[in-house]
Amino acid sequence: MNDSISIGREVNILINKINRIVSNNMSKFEITGAQAHMINFIQNASLKGAVFQRDIEKEFDIRRSTATIALQIMEAKELIIKQSVPSDARLKKITLTEKSMAIQKIVNEIIVQSEMKLREALSDQEFRTLLSVIEKLSKIDFTQEAL
Repeated sequence: MNDSISIGREVNILINKINRIVSNNMSKFEITGAQAHMINFIQNASLKGAVFQRDIEKEFDIRRSTATIALQIMEAKELIIKQSVPSDARLKKITLTEKSMAIQKIVNEIIVQSEMKLREALSDQEFRTLLSVIEKLSKIDFTQEAL
């Protein structure tokens, strides 16, 4: 085993490749890969109930400030609408616009195709192992102490 290989670097390279595939396909719609994933999430999650910023923060494991900026950009691009909730004016329900709903099916198909391509590269055992390793690494708490 090569001890000079960096787990973080290798994961980052893979993430960049996946994001590049989605972003390249989304450029014709003038949206980023991240926006495509958010559109897809909002569509799917809204089938179960109202979607709020905190849902996006949790789903994508992003900070509140990052989610705020991403949603502001999406709102400016007329991809989403934020609506106040009658029971709590502080809460803003996030819904897709007609513009983003029109491309959501294409977004979903590109994401599904990308996932299938990744999945096809692995045996069933490799797939299960990969998911197990990712889950284990995702549970590491880097904030507990200074590194």
